Amino acid sequence: MTSPWTRTHSVQAGTHPGLLVVCDHASNAVPPELDDLGLSAEHLRRHIAWDIGALGVAQALASRFDAELIHCGTSRIAIDANRAPDSPDLILDRSDGVHVPGNQHLRPAERQRRLGHYFRPYHDQIRQSL
Repeated sequence: MTSPWTRTHSVQAGTHPGLLVVCDHASNAVPPELDDLGLSAEHLRRHIAWDIGALGVAQALASRFDAELIHCGTSRIAIDANRAPDSPDLILDRSDGVHVPGNQHLRPAERQRRLGHYFRPYHDQIRQSL
């Protein structure tokens, strides 16, 4: 099952000062305006879209240590929150042998739009929490 995209990131409060858990590949949700990037629901359930089970591990760690948790709400197939903004791997047009139609021949303006709408808000929240 794919998750509906609702926000760039989510924050779970913690009371232990100095501890922060982040989960960059927590979600397989693609923002609706990207129309699932032309991928099937089956593809979006696979590892190309997220790290399956990573959010559960991050939630367990945050709960165990009463740490703040910030997790990305956007699938890494739309934009990879675990890459530098100028990385060639930031937005893949092919992943694990699967062509990603919505990422093919991406214009620089669309790359910048995705950075501004999905990537930067998540990283800004992490910086704010640090």
